[in-house]
Amino acid sequence: MISHKSNPVLVLGHTGFLGKAVVKELESRNIDYQGVSRSSGIDLRIPKQLINFVGDMKFSTIVNCAAHVGGINYGLKNQKAIFEDNLKMNLSLMDAWIYCKSRLINPISNCAYPSQLNRFSEDQFWDGPVHDSVYAYGHTRRTLVASSKIYSQEYNLEVSNVIFPNIYGPGESENPEKAHALGGLISRMIVAIKNDDKNFVVWGSGTPIREWLFIDDAAHILVEASQSKKVFPLRNFGVGKGVSIAELTRLIAKELKYEGNILFDATKPDGATEKVMVVNQNLPSLATKELESFTTGLRKTISWYLQK
Repeated sequence: MISHKSNPVLVLGHTGFLGKAVVKELESRNIDYQGVSRSSGIDLRIPKQLINFVGDMKFSTIVNCAAHVGGINYGLKNQKAIFEDNLKMNLSLMDAWIYCKSRLINPISNCAYPSQLNRFSEDQFWDGPVHDSVYAYGHTRRTLVASSKIYSQEYNLEVSNVIFPNIYGPGESENPEKAHALGGLISRMIVAIKNDDKNFVVWGSGTPIREWLFIDDAAHILVEASQSKKVFPLRNFGVGKGVSIAELTRLIAKELKYEGNILFDATKPDGATEKVMVVNQNLPSLATKELESFTTGLRKTISWYLQK
C-alpha cells in the first residue's frame, strides 16, 4: 500500500526490481512512502509529469530506482533507447529535485567505473572510459553522478550516490536478455532442463569475475541512506569479492541438478575482465545488518525462478 502521510520517502521506479525491494524494506519499517513509475501512470522521462505529481507535497528523501537497463546483449541491441531514456529520466529528476528540495539517493552501477580497472575505488571513478559492452548505460550513470553534484552545489541540496555491484535475487526480470548474468543463467538453465537439453551454452569464455549483492541487502542500504544524517557523494557498498561466470554457472547447475554439458562460446563478448569493488571497512557503513551469504542468496533466487 502506498502511504499518503506527510513527508514520505519518494521512490522513483517503485515497481521495478530494485524499487519493489526498497518499498518492501520501507513497509517493514513502517516508513511512509510514495511510489512513482511509468506503470503507475507517470512517465519519468517527461519532466512536467513528475513535477505535476510532486505538486505541493513534501518528501524527506527521493530514492531514485528508475532506470532502463538490461544484460550485456540487451544493452548492445538497445543502446540508443537506453541512453536517451536514462538521460531524460536524469534531467526530469533534477527538475523535480530542485522543486521539492528533498535529499536524493542514487544507486549507481559499478559499470560506470573505468574499464581498465579490476578493483574499483571511489577515487578512480573518473580515471578512464567505461567498457564498450556497457557504454550507453555506464555513461548515463556517470551523468547522473555529475548532474547531481552540479545541482546539489547550485541549489544547496544533499545527495548520496551509492555505488553497487551487480544486484541479484527474487524479482528480477524473467527475460534472460533483460536480467543480469546470474538471473539469465538461472532462467535459461531451467528451460534447458525442461527441454532435456544435453548442452548448455554460456556467452563468453566464462573467465570474467563479477561481484554480486543480494537484492534485499541493496534495498536495506538504500533505506538506511534515506534515514541517515550523513551523505555519501560517492561511496562503494558491496561485498568486496567476486565469482567467475564459469564458477557461477557450475553453482547454478549443482543447485538445479543439471547434468548436461556446460559449453562456453568464446566468440561472444565477455565484457570487462573483472569487476570487484574496494569496500573500505574503516569508513561508516550503511549495512547495519550482516549481508546475505552468496550461497543462501543464490538458493533463494533459484527457488523464486522455479516457482515462476
